[in-house]
Amino acid sequence: MSEVTVKFASKITQSDGETQQISGTGVGTLLQYADGWALAYTEHAGGERVTLRLMPDGLHMLRVGENHTHIIFSAGETRRGSCVTPYGTLKMNVRTNTITHAFLPGGTGCVVLDYSVDFQGERTHNSMQIACKPKES
Repeated sequence: MSEVTVKFASKITQSDGETQQISGTGVGTLLQYADGWALAYTEHAGGERVTLRLMPDGLHMLRVGENHTHIIFSAGETRRGSCVTPYGTLKMNVRTNTITHAFLPGGTGCVVLDYSVDFQGERTHNSMQIACKPKES
């Protein structure tokens, strides 16, 4: 397990063209498994804990904070996801356009994800980039 510094940036474009950008840094851990990687970090801005399970055929994202989100991304596929809020569980369809990830033992790596979300009749286009490197002492 490696302690890493994580930089993330997301861009969300609503169906009406309105765009929201989110970026920041966090500290986390990177763990190598036989079939992939797990990257867990806390986003400083919102204090949400994000866990990514990266496998050759996709990515599982679990986001825990005020809301609890679980999404499975698999390139070219549409999957069901959910977001648990204080007001109840909301279902969504997630279409993964592209996903790439690469990590090296020692803690350097990146994730690039492009996807669309259909959520209560609204569609958003989302792009996310995550980069990590070994934490400096």
